[in-house]
Amino acid sequence: MTGKPCSYIYHKLQSAGIIKDYLTSAYDVLHTFSLEYVAEDIINLMKKKGHALC
Repeated sequence: MTGKPCSYIYHKLQSAGIIKDYLTSAYDVLHTFSLEYVAEDIINLMKKKGHALC
């Protein structure tokens, strides 16, 4: 989706607090959504926080 290595994406998500604040806390609910929805939601959240994945 972004064309970036997984380690780069992980570092960006971790530094923005997405893993702890979003993925971990909403883990059960996120499993009910499609991968595309969750990815788009994360990208929008990153933009809202002022971080870019690409």
